[in-house]
Amino acid sequence: MGIGLLGLLATTALVTYSAVTTDRFAADLAITRWLQQVQVNDTAVQILSYVLFEGLVVVLAASAILWLWFKGHRVDAFVVVLAMAPNGFVFLLRDFYGRPRPSDELVHVLGSPVGMSFPSGHAVVILFFVGFLLYILTRYRQSKRLVYTAVALWLLYIPFAGLLVVYHGRHWSSDVFGGFLYSGLFFILYIKLFHIARAWESRHPELLGRISLRRTGQAILRRLKIA
Repeated sequence: MGIGLLGLLATTALVTYSAVTTDRFAADLAITRWLQQVQVNDTAVQILSYVLFEGLVVVLAASAILWLWFKGHRVDAFVVVLAMAPNGFVFLLRDFYGRPRPSDELVHVLGSPVGMSFPSGHAVVILFFVGFLLYILTRYRQSKRLVYTAVALWLLYIPFAGLLVVYHGRHWSSDVFGGFLYSGLFFILYIKLFHIARAWESRHPELLGRISLRRTGQAILRRLKIA
């Protein structure tokens, strides 16, 4: 694990340095133009992008949080909420690195994406967030058929959604690759956090028993009345 982590850190640092010092890698433009040879209705692509990213993530996140909460794994539900933070952190990284997005002069850009380009936040959603939810599924579900099916769908989702981001003209392929590298770092961090949270939960069951949606709602209402 130590050597693998060092390798991941070194690769991430190298790709980040290369991305910061150049607007795009040598193959980026060719890959986007090759993908965009396939003619697809722009509206259909935008709808598909919304379904695969915003729509899918909201459904998966809400389902995971509610399922964990009502199954009594409330600390794990909070960990899932915290797992949304890396996507916001990526926005800060992008502003810091300042790599420009693809432009209409070079490729076809759908919509009006804002902000900088490296690393891709969509790639973090694809690999880290969905992968982390899948990891939690393997911890609590014993059905091998369900787990294998979910893993297979995720493995199909990764390349398809990653290429869709490039086809969309939102990011260069190196932005997506960089997002995958950062996802690996986030994944290692959150797996560690997940196990720390589970250990804490097992040591403090009496504290978690006092937490409920009803009591939380009542506390919020009382605070609102005081305010």
